This record gives sequence, structure tokens and C-alpha cells, in this order.
Amino acid sequence: ISVYDGLKGITIDAARTLNLEDEIGSIEVGKLANFVILKSDPLKVNPMDIKDIIVEQTIFKGSVVQ
Repeated sequence: ISVYDGLKGITIDAARTLNLEDEIGSIEVGKLANFVILKSDPLKVNPMDIKDIIVEQTIFKGSVVQ
């Protein structure tokens, strides 16, 4: 599958499967702020290198996780 479809599959599509798309799965006002900030754009690197992208910061329920 494409990188885009893979990312969608673990975000908004997964939230829809769990009937939680109003709470999680995308960054929108009113949803839980659960996301990571990556050092590289997974849509712009070689797909085989995605596993090596460094996570610079994790946000869980709106708070930075150390």
C-alpha cells in the first residue's frame, strides 16, 4: 500500500473502525491531541526508511510526554 494509505489506516480509518472518529484519528478542535512530531516527513522519504525516522516529540492528551 502507499505510505499515505498506511498513515490513514493507522489514524482516521482506525478511529472510524473503533467508532471513535469524533474523539481521535485526526487533528481537529475538540479531539484528543495525540500525535508525534517527526524529524522527517514520511511522505517524502524512501518508504524503507520510515522505520528509522526519529520521533522528536510526543503529545498525548494535549501534554508533552518525556
